[in-house]
Amino acid sequence: MAGVIAAQANNNIGGRGVAPNAHLVGFNYLDAQTMSNWLQSHGMPLTGSANSRVYNQSYSSKPALLTNVDAEHAFSLQLKERVMQQVSLNSNNGLGALFVKSAGNAFYQYTTFFGDTPFQVFPYEQQQPFNNAGLPFHNANLSTDNASFWNMLVSAYNANGKLASYSSVGASVFLTAPGGENTQSQAGIVTTDISGCAAGFNTINSTIDTPSKYRIR
Repeated sequence: MAGVIAAQANNNIGGRGVAPNAHLVGFNYLDAQTMSNWLQSHGMPLTGSANSRVYNQSYSSKPALLTNVDAEHAFSLQLKERVMQQVSLNSNNGLGALFVKSAGNAFYQYTTFFGDTPFQVFPYEQQQPFNNAGLPFHNANLSTDNASFWNMLVSAYNANGKLASYSSVGASVFLTAPGGENTQSQAGIVTTDISGCAAGFNTINSTIDTPSKYRIR
């Protein structure tokens, strides 16, 4: 996602970020999902390295059912809502900021967790999977943070201007933006990859060639 956002332009390699002159600050919240790490990666305190203008959240949870909100969960949701409101309205010396979040990649199927056990969920009847007659199989609204007033939820469309085959949908989606498709069948998006043949997505041991990602030099 960093490459999609801000890959260098005119680099004689290929590709170009949406905002090639943008400055990036990275936070690995997913590896340590504590409240303190969430606060730092979402702009609190309002000064310092977290004082960004746009917060891109390329992550999502995919519960199979609506979550029962107990007292502890309700407090967490209220705190996050207040923080996002404050950052949106008051950060950057009053200029504010924007929270952008992906709707998800679960139009046809998705993986959810019960405890620490992952389960793949997809349309299935009479011992056979099926394509659900073209209807979406996952509702982006099931994730509580997707429905936040302060999150701009974004789905993806492909090079033909149609909803990308993988993109989740729901009433909380605010807009749809270019997202590409599987590059073996349709135009994709060129982005960066981690340098080295053993790192990143397009490694020396990859079973699928990924020509749409180039190495960071």
